[in-house]
Amino acid sequence: METVGAHLPPSPELPFRWRGDRGKLAPAWAAYLTGSLKQAGYSDVRFIDAMTNDLSDEQLAALIAAERPDIVGATSITPSIYNAERALLQSRSTCESRLK
Repeated sequence: METVGAHLPPSPELPFRWRGDRGKLAPAWAAYLTGSLKQAGYSDVRFIDAMTNDLSDEQLAALIAAERPDIVGATSITPSIYNAERALLQSRSTCESRLK
């Protein structure tokens, strides 16, 4: 079973204090999520750092679609909450037959 986790940049809809580098946080959650998934038997785990690689919503959606994952996880810290929601909704529509 393939899983994909994504680290997303701050959402542009948020107040100024979260924009730019102020809302960029290291993806510490990735190690916890990846470790837990691997411990549970998921060996094919892919991490996409959309923030560091400055990926657009469309680029991220294309990468996720190409992976054809069974599970998609995304950050939901305050600065990226709306981007996380968009990414998960896009993942659902892109991989609809695989994600429930």
